Amino acid sequence: MELVHSVVFLTLLPGTSASAKTPACAEALADKKATDGKAGHRSLATIRVASDKKRCLFENIPACEGHITDDGFVFDYNCGQEVTEEGSFEGVILSNDIIPDSVNLNMRIGMDMIGNELYSKGYRGVFDVDFAAGQDGNLYILESNARMTGGTHVYNIMSYLGISGNNAYVISNDSFRYNMPTQKPEELLARLSEILYPVEYEKRGVVISFVSLNMSVIGIIIIGQNKKDALSLMQGAKDCLAEH
Repeated sequence: MELVHSVVFLTLLPGTSASAKTPACAEALADKKATDGKAGHRSLATIRVASDKKRCLFENIPACEGHITDDGFVFDYNCGQEVTEEGSFEGVILSNDIIPDSVNLNMRIGMDMIGNELYSKGYRGVFDVDFAAGQDGNLYILESNARMTGGTHVYNIMSYLGISGNNAYVISNDSFRYNMPTQKPEELLARLSEILYPVEYEKRGVVISFVSLNMSVIGIIIIGQNKKDALSLMQGAKDCLAEH
């Protein structure tokens, strides 16, 4: 039986502050608040709650994932996380343009710190680290989960398809609810056929990650060439699975 660990932190990364290594973090939060009208988080207790939109982007809940072998820690990817208004995990966003370099650097510091500690304790396997980008400009470590995560299958599919954050904007949703009676897998594939990956043999489109046979819910991975393309494909999926 696999032993699953979850280590919880409320830790400020060493040397980080609004005046030191993470000014871009505070600036990104300010920019997002100005453009979206989203209030800054005042405490870590509210970090998983979006105030007026369903989507919480990287500034609030960035995360990294890696794995540990007998040879040591290997970094895999970083991402933003999408949560519901109630704070439940919904999916991830992977693209190199969503996290500023200065924030990414400090996330790597946190990953190295925890990855090396897990390695020294004998852990082998996948793990992630969840962060909070605070209104004060600091980057906080919230927790580490020593297990596969809601982004592991997305990263694995991207790797299999030869896609990375350098050449795509990827959004996943593990609980995509469609507005019609429950459909069989073949019916869903038929309805989504025009936007299934690869659309016209290009590296873009919709990938179905799972299908519920009891509810009108599927898991989807949207692979776009950029953010606009990914959001367009997401809307296309909603339209294809709407009862007319």
